[in-house]
Amino acid sequence: MKTLYRFAFCCLLFSVATVHAQTDSLQKKSSLSVEDDGPIMYQFEPNYAAVQLKRRTALLQKIRGLDTLDISEKKRLRLIKALYKDLNSEKVQKTILADTQFEEEEF
Repeated sequence: MKTLYRFAFCCLLFSVATVHAQTDSLQKKSSLSVEDDGPIMYQFEPNYAAVQLKRRTALLQKIRGLDTLDISEKKRLRLIKALYKDLNSEKVQKTILADTQFEEEEF
């Protein structure tokens, strides 16, 4: 008989704890929805989208510049990969400077 009472008491404790946990999580969710002004990322970096757009346009401009150079396709693809990793890649800068040669005009 004692084991039956103990079992009933344990079941009662677990059910009360479960109900309390459910109501507590509902209250937390309601308070979060009031403060929600968008993704959390925008709270820490509000101009994230503008920075990404600016980086993307700079990347496309450098890729267009690489397309005008007379280099092999494999080298061009390697340089584009280097640009995606680091926008100010030394490999790209060296290639652009090495392939850009100005000739003096003779009059």
